[in-house]
Amino acid sequence: MLDSASDVPVQKKVSVVMKKDLIFNEIEDLVPPTLLSKQSGSFKFPIKLSADQAEKLGMGRDVARKPIHHQFKVVLRICRFWGITFDLDYYIGISAITINNSQLIKFQNIDQRPLDITSFLKISPLAENLVFLDRKSASHSMVIAVYFVSDPTAAAIVRKVIRNPSQFLASDWTRNKLSTVHPEEGVLSSEFSLVCPLTQKRFEIPVRGKNCQHLACFDAHSFINLGLTTQKREWFCPICNAHVLPGDLVVDGFCLEVLGKLKSDGDDSTKIRMNPNGEWSPVRANFSTNVVDIEESSCLAK
Repeated sequence: MLDSASDVPVQKKVSVVMKKDLIFNEIEDLVPPTLLSKQSGSFKFPIKLSADQAEKLGMGRDVARKPIHHQFKVVLRICRFWGITFDLDYYIGISAITINNSQLIKFQNIDQRPLDITSFLKISPLAENLVFLDRKSASHSMVIAVYFVSDPTAAAIVRKVIRNPSQFLASDWTRNKLSTVHPEEGVLSSEFSLVCPLTQKRFEIPVRGKNCQHLACFDAHSFINLGLTTQKREWFCPICNAHVLPGDLVVDGFCLEVLGKLKSDGDDSTKIRMNPNGEWSPVRANFSTNVVDIEESSCLAK
């Protein structure tokens, strides 16, 4: 680590807005987005809390939970910067992050998510916190920022997802996929489950990851509740185990349409049957025909 200010590589504030992360509600920045020069070395960032921020961090602690849960947090974000757009939280090339002489990161293979650094800070308006970022690879530009944030509720995250047009998949897309599963094999209809694998109950808001290669869905509320309550806040698709953040979710418009119709009819069916003409019908118990289970097919998302 470099010691003198003159040895610290060039860094400068930039007028950019980082891509929002739905896991946290950003309240204010402690270190505004700062562009790191394309060179290896150590970058230094001082952080000083205001009296109000220190009070919120101190009062908003749930000491009954292990590790201690903070309603308010300080998070560090490092993103690869392409001049206009960002990669969401990218740490490759960062060899270490040290906060107040405690090393936070030793390896590069960490998840792409904001880093909660609250427990490494001195929670006092009179103390200065020092963050050192060691960078050994400098093949691309990076922007660092530190934010004072609060925890959103699962319901608030779900509302943001369903209100975002870019996270809504039109009904016809899924309908067409489901209607053309195995025509070459003589399968006349296909069954599609409406059950969330996390709860084994019919989902309310059907979602999947935007990069998932399956059509099966899971419930948005259940997925986000689980992610918020796990110790490390790990986000993985319960169907294919792909890394899926709340901002990566897409709401399936077709499944939402089906659920609305079933609910209005007072029908508690947990499966539907799709026909090649795009029409669907609820699957009744103890009914069998020449069908294929949608979730077992390997060619759905092609």
